[in-house]
Amino acid sequence: MKKLLLTTAMFVLLSAPVAIACSPAPSCWMQESREYLKSVCMGYAKDGKRLDEIATYVEEPQKIEAFGLACKRLGIKLPSK
Repeated sequence: MKKLLLTTAMFVLLSAPVAIACSPAPSCWMQESREYLKSVCMGYAKDGKRLDEIATYVEEPQKIEAFGLACKRLGIKLPSK
């Protein structure tokens, strides 16, 4: 039982930073690591989301164009309209 509790505690402590996601705000995505930004861009590209669609349900919709440019710099183009 002690071993299970210790293992569970270690798992929670070590995995907590990975489990905490960035807020739904473009500026937050752009401040994270390049890999995180790339995964967000690829997720929206895979879903075929346009920038104006993304802007309707995120915090800071005024920064969606900057997010689109950041994705483009990574080689991922999101449809604009």
